[in-house]
Amino acid sequence: MTPIPPIPPDPPLPPPNEDIQDNTNAQQLDPQPQPQLGNALTDYNDMDIVATLEELRIAQAFIAALQEASLDQDNGMDVEARDRLRDPITKPVNLDENPNVRAGIDIFLDTTNASDTTYTDVRASVNSYLGRLGIDLEENSVPLLHSVKKIVGDITGVHSITTDMCENTCIAYTGPFANLESCPKCNSPQYTP
Repeated sequence: MTPIPPIPPDPPLPPPNEDIQDNTNAQQLDPQPQPQLGNALTDYNDMDIVATLEELRIAQAFIAALQEASLDQDNGMDVEARDRLRDPITKPVNLDENPNVRAGIDIFLDTTNASDTTYTDVRASVNSYLGRLGIDLEENSVPLLHSVKKIVGDITGVHSITTDMCENTCIAYTGPFANLESCPKCNSPQYTP
């Protein structure tokens, strides 16, 4: 096996720009020495990480899948979301045109780290309050979470793609694992019989 040639060291940093003047009377500090990272290709023996051949094959399979990815493939994204990626919104969106949608997006953003039930409960409370004020909820209710997620996805171009996962969170059934019926790490079935 031919040894990997060493990587040359990084070139020295350019001198600081002398056109920039410091008008404060701050104390002049000595420049800190740059850490030496060494040669990444020859220092791998010092690393505690060891990859197996199988892990490298799996990593290569994921890389190949990403390189071959296309919007024309069936990747779990609906056709409307794919069309939006091909033809995105090019002008600013005025969320204040529809205060109910704006309220839904505000609640969604405020509860991003919470469960879907939290959004649903807050939405129900707001709609209940609006109903007690005599506001017609047929026309003026805060939208359902699914609707808000779709609106946010349409505005941003970011849509979720749901993929099955091992019940023990070992893997997601995607890429080289897409057609497996059980987890290769813990052998639990993809679908419970």
